[in-house]
Amino acid sequence: MSLAEVGMVNAVEQMEKMLGADPKRFIYERDNAEHLLNKHNSRGQNAAYMAAKNGHKSILEFLYRNKANFRIPSSINQKYKEEPVEVATRWQHHDCVLWMINTLQLETPLYNSIYLMT
Repeated sequence: MSLAEVGMVNAVEQMEKMLGADPKRFIYERDNAEHLLNKHNSRGQNAAYMAAKNGHKSILEFLYRNKANFRIPSSINQKYKEEPVEVATRWQHHDCVLWMINTLQLETPLYNSIYLMT
């Protein structure tokens, strides 16, 4: 089970329990794609992507505090992938977009144009 599969009721508490119980938590660095924080679900989407897609800033903040990697892309479909800031922009979760740009210090032309759209 990945963190992306956790339901939204008490999600942060559920994620904390899963992280504490994960037997592989010391094998991978927290920014590694194989760490539970970043692991993809069966649809190819990780917890940061799902939180951004659904506008759950508190979950994004939890993932950031736990050093999740927000630059790992997730699948939109079999052909395309995108990062959490891109999906939050697409779904118009402006508070999440601004938080990610400012907190993660995203400074590339893509993110600058995303910032201007919000």
